[in-house]
Amino acid sequence: MAHDANFICWVNNFTHFVIVLTWFVKFLGDSSLENWEKVMMTYFLVIFAAVSYAIVHLWRVREEAVLLINSTIRIETEFVRRCYPHHVTRYFRIIGVIIMQSQVMLPASVAMLSILRPCMPFLPSSLISQACETWYEKPSANIIVRIGFTVLEGYTAATLVGVVGFIISPGLMYSGEVILLIIDQIERNIKGIRCCPSLREYRLVQILGQLRNNVWKDGAMSSFVGGVILAESVALYVLFNSFAKIIPRVVILIFLIVAMDMFIVILTLFKVLARPLATSCALLRTVKNVKMSKYMRTFVRSCPPSKLRNGNGKYLDKMSSLIVWQTCVDLLITLLLNCLAD
Repeated sequence: MAHDANFICWVNNFTHFVIVLTWFVKFLGDSSLENWEKVMMTYFLVIFAAVSYAIVHLWRVREEAVLLINSTIRIETEFVRRCYPHHVTRYFRIIGVIIMQSQVMLPASVAMLSILRPCMPFLPSSLISQACETWYEKPSANIIVRIGFTVLEGYTAATLVGVVGFIISPGLMYSGEVILLIIDQIERNIKGIRCCPSLREYRLVQILGQLRNNVWKDGAMSSFVGGVILAESVALYVLFNSFAKIIPRVVILIFLIVAMDMFIVILTLFKVLARPLATSCALLRTVKNVKMSKYMRTFVRSCPPSKLRNGNGKYLDKMSSLIVWQTCVDLLITLLLNCLAD
């Protein structure tokens, strides 16, 4: 059953990718198109392609993903039982609220767009209807057909948010939170607080870190970072253009939601994902100054910091959030300058 749902989800997103690609083949050379329209269509082309790739990748690493999540749950449950109840951090709740909010607002906005602007070229209704001469036409169609397209587009937006939400929350943040829990418990042990794990359990940090890197291998993490940069830059570009261009309000609403979500993701998520590296480095530096046996000192030297790899030998650190935001701003400026040049 789950296999069928994944396949239907992939087919739906890939079909939308083909629809947008068909539009490019037909209209890319049309001089009447405005620059923001081309940028917006490029955005949807990349987004549908990225989500289709994400679904395939998650299917490829499904065993590793299940092992990561199950191991994380088991380790957290054991540590909470042995030590002290672990509270849910504020930023974890914030990200969860954003995902749930987007799961409602974005599908509703896209469904509304399907009703009010059915000739938008990334919607399937624009290819079927013969009356779509411009993006702003309102062709008359059977009410059942329009309801069907509305449900389809709402489902498509929901799958987009669902895939991204899975990547962010259980796929990336949860394992990082448990890594931080283990490190915190080890620090409590070093300070002499009873009922806490020994330094040897730092191996659990390494195991979870390696499992997480196994899930986000083959450029998956780099693709995710690139998708966030593209989503934020294009959303801001469309919003800036809305002051000087006539852009449908529903389109502005969609990109406003995307811009706000990605802004919080950049400022919050990438900092959170870099925390295990900073805290593990601090722990290892602290341990080096503690009196211990020769065996334990050798063990500490064999323990590397917890790193989330980002491809090409790079990894996320405390500067990653700033670098991602700077890249978004640079891309936004480039798009705006190209718009002025046209």
